Amino acid sequence: MTDPSNVFGDNFREARARFEAAAKAAGAAFHRHPHDQPDLSCDVAVLGPTNARRRLAMIAGTHGAEGFAGSAVMVDWLRRGARPEGAAVVLIHAINPWGFANISRCNENNVDLNRNFVDHGSPLPENPFYTELHEALCPAHWNDAARQATHDVCHGFGARHGRQVLIDAIMRGQYSHADGLNFGGTAPEWSNRTLRAIAARHLRGAEALMLVDWHTGLGAYGIASVMCLDPPSHPAYEKARATFGPEIDAVQKLFEGEEPPQYTGLLLNALRAEAGAGATVACTVEFGTRPLNAMLDGLLVDRWLRLAAPATAPGLDALKAEVRDAFCPHDPAWRNAVIQSGAELIARANQWLAS
Repeated sequence: MTDPSNVFGDNFREARARFEAAAKAAGAAFHRHPHDQPDLSCDVAVLGPTNARRRLAMIAGTHGAEGFAGSAVMVDWLRRGARPEGAAVVLIHAINPWGFANISRCNENNVDLNRNFVDHGSPLPENPFYTELHEALCPAHWNDAARQATHDVCHGFGARHGRQVLIDAIMRGQYSHADGLNFGGTAPEWSNRTLRAIAARHLRGAEALMLVDWHTGLGAYGIASVMCLDPPSHPAYEKARATFGPEIDAVQKLFEGEEPPQYTGLLLNALRAEAGAGATVACTVEFGTRPLNAMLDGLLVDRWLRLAAPATAPGLDALKAEVRDAFCPHDPAWRNAVIQSGAELIARANQWLAS
């Protein structure tokens, strides 16, 4: 059994160093994409033939601090030494390096990268219900009273419009409030441009492609849930279900009985389009950390710390620890579950490549 402390980094630089060392020890071709800010980068490791017909691509760090889990899973897999015969594996580490390094879901511009992949040359998607919630979700001060006030507003909104509409308004993505939650940006971000360049170099030309984006937060504590981008009627969904099993039928459990949000600007949709493979299965894996309401608190605190918190506000260290725990608990049992589940899911993906 893998010791989680040997694969989970305590910070971005340690996680990156472990990934680079494991990739080079495995004989991978290693490519560094320097970020605009010094000492930050997205790194890519490629194993297998560059012209392989079948390829598996995995992404860690789309939501910044959630990248600790994806990084650990990829480091563990590299150290295990298992390789799909005749296929290529492309590992994309810290596609949002600023968020990873600063323990935030967003990037340096408060952009949620997983809402940024829209056509910025056309009118941006609208989310009118978000405007009604913005002030409550983004208070100037954060304390018990503000937390309760936010919950009260959200509860009232849900009572009027339904809980499904509430979840969708908060989570789908919005393009009207640059200081708000799940802001999709007004132009392609550095990570967006970098990922497209990675796809052009390492994914185009594949006939069969499996995409896996590692996330944390939603779902039961320590349990891996697989979200397929395609509806159940789509052939790619059937391929995903055949690969990962009934876990992909549990999406509603992530939202406590409600349908998932109508997300806009998702990274995997853009990556699939950029790759242009004939057969593509695209899935997000969530390792659960907290119930849905508690996860929302983590998002609110993350945003407040970055955009509104006074430098001398009391309790900042405790709030930063709360954010870190929302995305990557220190609990060894949780981390061990992530490693074991991640290894099993990658093994299933490799079986699909070999089939």
